[in-house]
Amino acid sequence: MLMSVKKLKTGLVKNKIKGLALDIDDTLSFTWSYWAQSLQEKFGGPKDLSLTEIRTKYQLVQNVPHWQSREAYEWMEMARKSNEIQELLPLIENSNKMVERIDKIIPVVCYLTIRGQSVIPGTEKWLRKHGFPKAPVIAKPDDLPLEEGSIWKAETLRFLYPHVLGIIDDNPALINYLDASYKGTIFLYNNLEIPQTPLKVIQCKNWEDIPEKVVNFLQT
Repeated sequence: MLMSVKKLKTGLVKNKIKGLALDIDDTLSFTWSYWAQSLQEKFGGPKDLSLTEIRTKYQLVQNVPHWQSREAYEWMEMARKSNEIQELLPLIENSNKMVERIDKIIPVVCYLTIRGQSVIPGTEKWLRKHGFPKAPVIAKPDDLPLEEGSIWKAETLRFLYPHVLGIIDDNPALINYLDASYKGTIFLYNNLEIPQTPLKVIQCKNWEDIPEKVVNFLQT
């Protein structure tokens, strides 16, 4: 387990704090949009589909046939490692305002992301620029393959529970790596369907929906 994760848990235990974790990419920042627009400008793309339609059809940018060249993959790898690009990502509208509201209800205790640790500086600058609550960024080890990111995130959530009571995240794949013994809560942002699971998953269709769901969660 990362030293930063152990340090976070020690601090939460010592100060008797319980709170929530937040994902970043496509939960707070519209990362997919920035990547898709950049790739389309550099390498072309489906001319008969809007960006929304491309995302619906292919989900991940690396699945789009136009963006499966060596040059496109090299750009994606560069983007993952670029602190400068993290600072340029567009904000999902009102996510910062809603997070500020949530932080007054229950503390935001960390940002838990499968970005690599090398881009923590750029990530922290982006969070400050948009006025998000101050909290540590817990990022995936750089030497861990991206494909194992959701597994790592699930293990981290299990380790941090019950001091981190759950996470707001857009990625339903995370649920696949949390077994029934995990008692935390997943606030699944911007997903129309909840996968079949014994876990506690709360559907959140948009950011305006989440503060009320958090209040209801704390009252149960």
